[in-house]
Amino acid sequence: IERNARFAPTRTAIRFASQDISYAALASRIDRAAAALEHAGVREGEVVAYLGLNHPIIIELLFACARLDALVAPLNWRLARPEIRRTLEDCRPRILIAESAFIDGPEAVDVPADTRRIRIEPSDHADGPCWESFLAEVPAGASCTCRGGPDSPLVLCYTSGTAGVPKGVVLDQNALLTNALNSAHMHDLTSRDHILTTTPMFHVGGFNILTLPALHAGASVTIHARF
Repeated sequence: IERNARFAPTRTAIRFASQDISYAALASRIDRAAAALEHAGVREGEVVAYLGLNHPIIIELLFACARLDALVAPLNWRLARPEIRRTLEDCRPRILIAESAFIDGPEAVDVPADTRRIRIEPSDHADGPCWESFLAEVPAGASCTCRGGPDSPLVLCYTSGTAGVPKGVVLDQNALLTNALNSAHMHDLTSRDHILTTTPMFHVGGFNILTLPALHAGASVTIHARF
């Protein structure tokens, strides 16, 4: 992201709803996200979970966790509430970023007590911060200590559970990079391309076959919340 922000700062990295996010803006938001997560106490090997439809926030979390040597766990929002609870108990995230529908009201997921909850969208009727106010807790220009490397675990992806309960599969940074390179080669991706991501990014298809290879190539990605 930093490389593409230097070479083509104004090129659109992500298009989501009515918003265009340039590579320079995305790099800045990743800087802020990494600093905010470190400020909130996220340490090496800890998990930051995401529960919601496709959103640019999940990209910010991925690259921020890469710097912190932490893991991001994109959770399957299609599961029943008890199944989501089981996954949360398994990965024990330090922070859960989620849509309000999953953590507010009578149908909310039972989140472990030691997991801090942050909402994706602002709410006047909810306790705790939303993602934008969480980022605002650190001053502009703040940076984190970069600790992650190629062999660092980065994504905790849960299987579909067809042979029992879902199991967390760990992908390190090398795995994501190698996958991006192979996918870009297979699709002959260049920075002039425009990629559409409609598949859920809690699956590796939406994450590793479409979105990350496009960002590695410096292309533009239109993200739909859902198909």
